[in-house]
Amino acid sequence: MLTLITLLVSCDNKAKFTDEQRKELSFLFSQRDLVSGAGCKDNILVIPENKFTASTISYAKFKTDNSKYLSGSFNGYKVCDSSSSYFNIIKFITKERDFSKEKFALWLQENGKHICFNQAYKLIECIHTIDDEKIRLLLESIREGEKVNSLSFNQIRDKIGGLKYDNDCYDQYLKFKIKESGVDFDLLPGFEGGGDYYSIPFIRSIYQANKLTDMDTPLEFFSIPLYSSEDQIVIAIKLGNGYKYYDFSQIPPGSGGIGSYFSFSPL
Repeated sequence: MLTLITLLVSCDNKAKFTDEQRKELSFLFSQRDLVSGAGCKDNILVIPENKFTASTISYAKFKTDNSKYLSGSFNGYKVCDSSSSYFNIIKFITKERDFSKEKFALWLQENGKHICFNQAYKLIECIHTIDDEKIRLLLESIREGEKVNSLSFNQIRDKIGGLKYDNDCYDQYLKFKIKESGVDFDLLPGFEGGGDYYSIPFIRSIYQANKLTDMDTPLEFFSIPLYSSEDQIVIAIKLGNGYKYYDFSQIPPGSGGIGSYFSFSPL
């Protein structure tokens, strides 16, 4: 591990990766059952009845259409003042044997406006969090050798537009890119299966779940071959107790294990 870390940090203050080092990184990550989201427990999205007042479908129809994905109760933290249904992400994955991330993205696009995001932020942030300790330490070493590319929450909000940023939904996704001039992003319509896409609710979840109070707090971005030989964007944020790292999220595996249901998630 120490040899690998030493190789990754070059003397020109920018992490460089040879083909062989990329293979080593890919192998290291492939040995982890779940790089992010391993500590998430309640994979439930709360769907309150009062979110359907201006919807094109009724709450009753939603419950009928999604009956096989709903749980009877939810013991997690709730802040939505309404009778609610409890959409179980794991049930969705395990019941849909032909499951694809695009299918879940479509579900989110159709039903995102019905989600109680005050409750969901904690889960969304958790699913993105890289909580494997060995990989987190490796990222720490890589980040220290990288040029700092950052955007504040305010800068992201300003580019998206306040109305789109403040009204959580899954109609558009952010595709970050690191250029010589710094980090930027495109706002894309919908979710595509390939690549590292980030939802607006995910960016908001970092702010909300960590109880931040300053929208000028910066998010740092750097790219490494996290899951394949191709680079993916990793987000870092400095908190009082150190750095926290996020990747584009993974849907937690069902009971069949990582080999059966592993997939990147549009959450």
